[in-house]
Amino acid sequence: MSYPAFQKVGKKLLPTPLLQHATESANSRNKQFQILLEQRKWPEEGWDEQTIEIFLNELSAMDTNNFMTRPSGVGEREGRTYSSLVRRRAYGLSHGIGRSGDLAESQPKAAGSSLMSSLTNDLLLDFLQTNIGKDVKEACLFPMATGMTMTLILLTLAKLKPGAKHVVWLRHDQKSVFKSILTAGLTPIIVDPVLSHDKIQLETNVEGVESAISRIGRDNILCIITTTSCFAPRSCDNLKSLRKFCFGSRVHHDNCESTKCSRHFGGDQDSCGTNVIYHVVNNAYGMQSRLILGELRKAMSHVDLFIQSTDKNLLVPVGGCIVGSPIISSPKNSVSLLTKVRKNYPGRASSYPASDVLITILSMGKKGFKSLVEQREENYKYMKTKLTEVSKKHNEQALSLSGNDISIGFSLGSVGPSQDVLTSVGGMLFKRNVTGARVVTTEDVKTIDGYTFKGWGAHHPEYPVPYLTAAAAIGMDKEEIDDFIGKLDECIGQVKSQDKLVKIGVTETNNNALL
Repeated sequence: MSYPAFQKVGKKLLPTPLLQHATESANSRNKQFQILLEQRKWPEEGWDEQTIEIFLNELSAMDTNNFMTRPSGVGEREGRTYSSLVRRRAYGLSHGIGRSGDLAESQPKAAGSSLMSSLTNDLLLDFLQTNIGKDVKEACLFPMATGMTMTLILLTLAKLKPGAKHVVWLRHDQKSVFKSILTAGLTPIIVDPVLSHDKIQLETNVEGVESAISRIGRDNILCIITTTSCFAPRSCDNLKSLRKFCFGSRVHHDNCESTKCSRHFGGDQDSCGTNVIYHVVNNAYGMQSRLILGELRKAMSHVDLFIQSTDKNLLVPVGGCIVGSPIISSPKNSVSLLTKVRKNYPGRASSYPASDVLITILSMGKKGFKSLVEQREENYKYMKTKLTEVSKKHNEQALSLSGNDISIGFSLGSVGPSQDVLTSVGGMLFKRNVTGARVVTTEDVKTIDGYTFKGWGAHHPEYPVPYLTAAAAIGMDKEEIDDFIGKLDECIGQVKSQDKLVKIGVTETNNNALL
């Protein structure tokens, strides 16, 4: 609505004081929209839902499928939707984002959707810079979860260094990233972490990485994939320690103007002729941990790309991934590495991840997200305290880590060693409406496309004790922790009671009865 025009004719419809009050409110919203579009920065204060809906409807009205004068659409894709429910759910943004040549390219028929996509990427850049630092230069939202986004990244890097077919993967026992290496047609070189001196924390195996590079040869290695956030007892990878293997060329050639310098222009060799090994960081749910972000911040000088999930960090439905990069293109030469990945995306993309993220970050604002992070940190301390109390009661140990302040382990040594009994603890918790807890027996063996992992789930082939993990993730509240702790105490007590009866011959083990 044109509020100045309405104000001129509105005097015939409303008393002047009422009209003035209403137009001031409307102009205030318009000012919010103007500031957002001019500055393209994450708002300090969150927006109310009505304002966000008005903004989205304004964007939607700019797409041709929502024009007042309906166009004669003779293409195979005209943004038509059969169900009005689907249309409302999408706010009429039916065309998607990007074009077949570039995920960020504007669409002639979808000015509003294109604007939304571009604005979302700008706000996500500010999101990364606010939480990590100004060394982050680019950001892009990909409409895929972590595994498929990593696959696209690897396929793009493989074009830049076609002779390199190996990826050094610092083991963490989640399938997504490992399968992305296989899907990209590359060969994983698996480096197990090492046990810390206290035999609790799993740490970065720097010597193992060095040995792998020496054995395979720099020319044959495409990249190293590290991880910041994962299930306990694995800690955040020591990203800084990998600097000497990855990108010494960038450190020494920050001011290089050479078109051969891969760190600036995406080639496979730097100006000294040394083959580059790219560094890709799986930051998964690390945006909610200031501890992890501190490690990532220190490593920006030798990281090419880092990716983080939208659902785990921003509390939106699964389906999006934020890719950030500290490397920008030279004004004299080629496009940046992230732009190459973006341009390698085939076809058009769904606008749902962008609209979900835009709605959420406008609703949160910087203060809202900061408050959630602070609450999560307090919940971690609270959960750690409560797990420690229960561990003492049952002669177990809370496996808290210096390099992981999201996930906590809880040993189950007195419950085992039977795998069936150990896994029954997880089943009992799930039946009691506790979700997300993972029981790791340390004895499981998993084979993925011919690669066998001993001790699957533990990130290590010989972790010394079975355990359970729980995460103090963003959005959790203390009531959930209290409920989990009470039920964990109950389940362990019940399993131990059953085990005692079996030992004295009173009854036989019956896992179904435990459940």
